[in-house]
Amino acid sequence: MSKFLFGKANYESVAGARKLIIWLVVIVAVITVIILLTKTNLIGLVKSKGKNTAFSFSDITEDLETINFEQRIADALKDDNFRLAIRWHYLKILFLLDKNKHINFAPYKTNFDYAYEIKNSTIKSKFNSASKIYEFVWYGKFDLDKNKYETSKKEFKDFEAIIHV
Repeated sequence: MSKFLFGKANYESVAGARKLIIWLVVIVAVITVIILLTKTNLIGLVKSKGKNTAFSFSDITEDLETINFEQRIADALKDDNFRLAIRWHYLKILFLLDKNKHINFAPYKTNFDYAYEIKNSTIKSKFNSASKIYEFVWYGKFDLDKNKYETSKKEFKDFEAIIHV
């Protein structure tokens, strides 16, 4: 094949051409992989975007200090919307963590970001447990009945008690 491409070339010129072709293939492959990775939004593995749901923390236009969380929870429960009630419980613990200087609340932050900010190991452990419940219920679209809600609510209330201490 090299005779067809290079004629009666010597060994050095053929070896140099092979190296050039191999490097061109490698460079094109690396560039192709980079382009494909940028199109697949690989950065999402490192920093996620907020999910568009019926209720997003970034949709809250009120000052967190003015929100009556207990009323919002009661309103959700009145409509048997246990998932939304869990969402309000979770926002309440984020508010309390922020108020007690364990985190700096920002609507764009992830639960992982907040867990990283918490220095107290007991609070961090309870936060991770509450986050797991919240994520399972909200993002997993887990069907929540009254009994399961009461069990989850206890976890949030226990966590609130720890934050206030």
